[in-house]
Amino acid sequence: MDQLLEYKSVPFGSILTLPDDNWQNYIPRILALPQSLQKLIFSSRTGAFIRGTVKTYNAPLEKSPFVAFAILQIFLGEKKLTQLASTLTTELSISPDTAGKIAREIEKELFAPIALEFGQYLSVTEKIPSPQAGGARNVLDLKTQNRPPMPPPIPSR
Repeated sequence: MDQLLEYKSVPFGSILTLPDDNWQNYIPRILALPQSLQKLIFSSRTGAFIRGTVKTYNAPLEKSPFVAFAILQIFLGEKKLTQLASTLTTELSISPDTAGKIAREIEKELFAPIALEFGQYLSVTEKIPSPQAGGARNVLDLKTQNRPPMPPPIPSR
């Protein structure tokens, strides 16, 4: 088997499927994850599991890096675990039923053992506002804003 494919099928290695100017943004975010999540993201066993699962469901093995990247996006909170089946349908060009089976297997084997810590991590990161969030900066403060002048009275005939 191609060693590059093996490396790219590990969630961390899957960032190499991105353009050069994009994958570097993922490294600090990955390193900010809790240690248990990092172990899964860097593990060659995770890559072997992903390749084995892809092969079991007769999907092209060359697509395993895309599955690994989808898993990485879930770990980073970019996608929800519920979106995995639809992502797999698109990336692997397989039926939604088969994608659902793969997604359930991935959820059971990768996410269930760390569900508590993963949930805690996501709840903390969701409370931190992202730079793109508009927040109160884009909302008018109507309490301190001056009212427009009253229009003149309508003349009566």
